[in-house]
Amino acid sequence: GLVSIPGLQAAAPEGWTQVTPDNQMRLAQFEAGAATVTVSQAGGSTDANIDRWLGQFVDQYGQPNDPADRYERTVAGFDATVVETFGAYLEGAMFGTPQRRENYGLVGAVIETPGSSTFIKMTGPEVDIEEQREAFDRFLDAFRTN
Repeated sequence: GLVSIPGLQAAAPEGWTQVTPDNQMRLAQFEAGAATVTVSQAGGSTDANIDRWLGQFVDQYGQPNDPADRYERTVAGFDATVVETFGAYLEGAMFGTPQRRENYGLVGAVIETPGSSTFIKMTGPEVDIEEQREAFDRFLDAFRTN
């Protein structure tokens, strides 16, 4: 599927299935194996949003995980920060009582687009995150300004 959002567009990697977004904050959503990839735009600082994502993942003691990886890159000419983490995912933590999902992972990018930042986030079972990791990078590489 083609993602066209304010300021950016990209074709999704082969094998990803575009589905109706689960909530109105999402501009696009894909299934990549058992992983879910979402595209959204919102305000807030890059660090605040990444901290919120990392806060949804905890270790076996219930403590927030440190990122497994965090680096800067460019997406469609804009500065972006990519973060990766693994652990127990507290799914739905923003909307009430979270459901704990063991052995999950997240790879997310905050793209500093003008106005609102753009968020590309993939969550799912760790094995699916690892299988789809290269496709996630190709998705970021595919973004162009529109």
